[in-house]
Amino acid sequence: MARHATIIASKGGTWESLSVGSPVQLRSEFKHGAFAGFEQVYYLDTSGGTRRKKGKPGAAKPKPKAKKST
Repeated sequence: MARHATIIASKGGTWESLSVGSPVQLRSEFKHGAFAGFEQVYYLDTSGGTRRKKGKPGAAKPKPKAKKST
């Protein structure tokens, strides 16, 4: 039986699958990925392995520049 893995993440209380494939490829993607905009990220492996990490918040909106007074 071939092993499979998936990476899932939550954003605002909803879960979505980010990647599905071989555990060797996804383990590296999970370890080095930033996952911007997601709150929690899980790596699930069919052999029973589960790993969790926090995602990174989305990019902050830039503040408006102050007007120069002359």
